[in-house]
Amino acid sequence: KVFNPLNNRGIAISIVRLHGEHVVIEGETNEGQQHGCKLNRQDMSKDELPDALVGRQLVNRAWVKSVIPKGSGPNEEEAKVIVAVGRGFNVTVEAMSIQRACMNLVSEYATGRDFLVKVKDVQPRQLLESRKTFEVCHAETTDGSPVRKTRTLRFEEKALQEFDKAETYVFSFNGVLMKPDTEMGKQIVQNVNRIIDDKKRVVFITN
Repeated sequence: KVFNPLNNRGIAISIVRLHGEHVVIEGETNEGQQHGCKLNRQDMSKDELPDALVGRQLVNRAWVKSVIPKGSGPNEEEAKVIVAVGRGFNVTVEAMSIQRACMNLVSEYATGRDFLVKVKDVQPRQLLESRKTFEVCHAETTDGSPVRKTRTLRFEEKALQEFDKAETYVFSFNGVLMKPDTEMGKQIVQNVNRIIDDKKRVVFITN
């Protein structure tokens, strides 16, 4: 911020090298974690997980940027991918489990190799959201004062399209599903019935 007060990137570095038929990326995040990946320049089907996820998009419009290898930090017991999504002047960055990233790929990016995740291989902790970091860069007026912009969060249209493409839907028996007489409950029941009317498979689970 010494030279640019709007610079929120911190101290980070990435080195990109061409090594034979591969592109090799190595670097360090602004939190000091090592990251990197190795991608085939000719045939993406030859890329191995988790590197094969780099450059692909998730249903929330986030992009997979790189891979944090196992053991790169005190809390990194397994490899994760760095995903980032920008909305306006705000960028959200998250270290996501490989399994969760595979299950959230946009359909057109789930090609080139098998990204299928077997239920027996999934641990509950792998589905939880990890800590996110936010990079906020406000615009400035001609007098140097910041311009505040209010953004309304909504369910992204792309994610909604992906949701409608599914053939099987799994709902947990808690929350508004157990309160069908409330205003929100009535809306949920209506939406679930719409899925059933569309001849989709609906499964309800409970512990």
